[in-house]
Amino acid sequence: MSAPTSKQALLRCLNVTNSQSVPIDELDFGVPAPTTEYNKNTTIVLTARAGTDRFGSRRFWYDRADLSLLAMVDGEGAMVPVAMSNGQTLKDLLVPINLRHRTGLTSEDILDGDTLLPELSPQPRLITLRAAPGSYVWLGQLDVLVASAKTLIDTLLPEEDLPGFYYRLPIEALLPNEDLPGFVYEAAPVAT
Repeated sequence: MSAPTSKQALLRCLNVTNSQSVPIDELDFGVPAPTTEYNKNTTIVLTARAGTDRFGSRRFWYDRADLSLLAMVDGEGAMVPVAMSNGQTLKDLLVPINLRHRTGLTSEDILDGDTLLPELSPQPRLITLRAAPGSYVWLGQLDVLVASAKTLIDTLLPEEDLPGFYYRLPIEALLPNEDLPGFVYEAAPVAT
C-alpha cells in the first residue's frame, strides 16, 4: 500500500477528526493559505462538489508539516547523501525521500519539480527542495545532500555498524525428529 498524497492525507485528517467518511470526489479543495488564526499555520476552504448529495462550503484551520522533518540523516543526525544520476530532476529526489520516510510526496508538493539537478560529481552537494504553496500537507524547505550514483561506496554507505537481523525458529523446526540416528544425549547427573 502506498502512502497517501497530501490531498488524501488532508481528507483523512478531516474525516477522522469529524468521524466521517466523505469521499474525495465529493469535495473541491481550495488553495491552502498561510494564517496565524487559532494558532494554526494554514487555512483552507472545502466546497461540496456539484452533482453530489452535499452542498455548501466550510473553512478549516490546521498545521502543515515542515519539509525539514524529512531530513535524510543517519542515526547521529549527519546528512546522508542520496545517489542520483545526471539528467534527473528535483521530483526524482522524492523517490528516496518517500521510501525512507513512507510519505506520499508528489511533484505537486514541491516547487519546480521538473528542474534538472545540477551536474553531479562524486563529491556530494546540497540541493534545496521547497514546498509548493498549494501543498495540502507540506510547507518550508528540505536540504538534501546529493551525489552522483558513481560515488565512492564509503560516501554513500558511511555506517558500518549495522544492527543485524534476528529470526528465531521454533525448536520443532530445528529438530523435527526426536529420534536422531547416531546422536546420543545424556543428561548430566543431578547433584544431591
